[in-house]
Parts: sequence; structure tokens; C-alpha cells
Amino acid sequence: MTSGGGLSRACLVLSWRNLSQRPARTAVAATGICFAIFLLFLQIGFLDAARRAATLLFEFFAFDLAVVSTDYQYLRAAPRFDRVRLTQARAVPEVTDSFNISIKGSRWTEPESGRRSTLLLVGIDDDASFIALPALQDGLAKLAQNRSVLVDAFSHRDYGDIAVGAEALVNNREVGVVGQFELGAFFYAEGAAITRNDTFARLIRRSGRHITLGLLRLAPGSDPAAAKAQLADVLPSDVRVLTRAELIERERNYFTSDRPVGLMFQTGMIIGFIVGVVILFQVISTEIGNRMGEFATLKAIGFGRRFVLGVGVTQTALFALLGFLPAWGIGYAAFQLVSEASHLPMQMDGTLIAAVGAMALAMCLASAALTLHRLRRADPAELF
Repeated sequence: MTSGGGLSRACLVLSWRNLSQRPARTAVAATGICFAIFLLFLQIGFLDAARRAATLLFEFFAFDLAVVSTDYQYLRAAPRFDRVRLTQARAVPEVTDSFNISIKGSRWTEPESGRRSTLLLVGIDDDASFIALPALQDGLAKLAQNRSVLVDAFSHRDYGDIAVGAEALVNNREVGVVGQFELGAFFYAEGAAITRNDTFARLIRRSGRHITLGLLRLAPGSDPAAAKAQLADVLPSDVRVLTRAELIERERNYFTSDRPVGLMFQTGMIIGFIVGVVILFQVISTEIGNRMGEFATLKAIGFGRRFVLGVGVTQTALFALLGFLPAWGIGYAAFQLVSEASHLPMQMDGTLIAAVGAMALAMCLASAALTLHRLRRADPAELF
């Protein structure tokens, strides 16, 4: 009796010889499978990049907890609340400091051409200890003037000249560019600018008492979940407290589950999976049909159904592997091109590779389930 390891090796050797017997046909089949897996890399990569891009602004700041309105859905349209809530939050012993962020959709006007573009205007406090982005830390000191702003270097080209020293209009009020940062806030607007909260209030013509997002820092060693529970007892019902992880996950889920962009990428992922199953099914079905006599011969000389089915499953897996490896390389190159062209944070990391690998394996198993039942009809009697 052949051991399990010996049976697997025999299946692998025979499957590989079947594939290498007609290399041109194998290459054509692998190309089709590669295309389907490449689609999976793209769709999952875009979905992952969309999730990352939706919360890049949060990565600019160092905080443990966030205070938001109870009606908060996502940052761009977050309702305001009274900043006194952060003063009340500091009554909890674990809370050591707070930081105010204000967000408002605004209008950027390029002065020479008069072109208008949408703008995500961000107001921040003058506290560098909350800022994690070096470029923003350096720029904070330059925001001393009442009309100065830092501009996203990835803003749309309609913004015109955004170099240091350039002038523009924000909500029809003159501002001067004193620095840049890199965000790429295309989910929210065509560009973004950061300024101090007092300047922010003047640019949008409203009181600085109301803010969009409050950040809290806890004493070293504090438990964010326990501090959150204490704050829930202290603060009024018009605000809620989220941990950093909860805020990021909430924002990402909004864009990838509730907004059309996420649904579009998820639909593309499903379509790519179905395309892969269909291609693998056609390839394996043709291969089995062409070798039905060979499989019947294996049965005739004493090889059992387990071995015959093992050869079919192994051959399916090899086809998937031959498609996966080049798709991985092509996908990596495509990620680099898309990232440079659009500034989307596309990353070919281990999690994404594992996710696509798992889907390729699922494609393999689904195709095998649809196809390999034909091997049961490989009858030795048909040879004579």
C-alpha cells in the first residue's frame, strides 16, 4: 500500500509531467488563470488602499481616545460639538491632555485663473506633542501668521501654484502657503489645507467654540477601554468616546461598506473570483477530457480512485500556482504605478498576498469540485 506521503509525491510527479508534456498549451492556460488572479490582486489592493486612504489623516496625530458627536458617521460630514466636552473629559484622572481638530468642507480659489476647487480645511491646536507627522510638526511653527496654511502636496492641479510663498483664496479670504504635507484626501475633496484653529474660525466665519473631533491622551500604562468607560459616565449624551482603533475602523467601514467606492471594489473582487473559477474549470475540463484514456489506464493497472482524483486535484493546484506567481509579480508592478500616479497607499503586504492566495486556493477547490467528478467515469472497459 502506498503511504500518504508517497501517494502525494506520485500525484505531484505525474501532474507535473502532464503539464510539462505540452508546455505551450500549459503556458496559454496559465496566462488565463494569471489574468484572473491579477484581477483579484487589483480589486483587493484597491479595496485595501481605499481603507487606508480614508484614515490617513488620523495617522498624522498621536492619541489614545477620540471624542465625537453621537451622530458621527464619517469625518468629512461630522457634526460639531462644544469644545468644553474636552475640559470635562480631563476630569478623568487617566486623561492627561486633549487636542482640538475642526473640519469643514470649503472652497479653494486659484487667484490668477479664478478656478475654484473643493477643499478639506483642517483646524488644529498649537500642541506639537499630539502631532506624529514630522512635516506637520515642522509646519506648525510656521502657522504663526493669521492667514497662513499648510497645503496638501497631492492636491489637484487646479489648485495652481501651492509652493511655499504662494497666495490663494479660501472661502474668498486671502491665505499664504507656508508649507506642505502629503495626504491625498481625494475621498473628501480635491485637496486639503491645515491651519491653526483661530485662523480656521476666521476662514469659515464661525465661533471657535465648536469642534469636529477631540483627541485625548492617556497616562502611560492606562487601559483605553477602562478610560473610555469612565468617560462615558462623565460626559453628556451629545458626544461619544471611541478608542483609536474604533475610530479608524469606523471610518474605514463607512467608505468600504456603505459608500459606492467600497461596493464597487467588492463587486470587482467577486467578479474576478468567478472569472478565475470559470477559466480553471475550462482548463481542467479540457485537460481531463484529453487524458480520459490515460486516467482509465491508471485504473486498469490497479491505481485506485484516490490516486486518480489526487492527480486531478494536484494538477488543478499546479495550474493555480502557475497563474499566481506571475500575477503576484505583475500586481506588484501595477501597485507601484498606481501609487505613483494617484498617491493611493497601495501596499503589496503579507496580509494582501495571503488573502489573494486563499482566494486562488478557493478557486482551485471550486473548479476541482465542478470538474473532477468526470474522473469517476474513466472506465477501463472503454479501452477495449
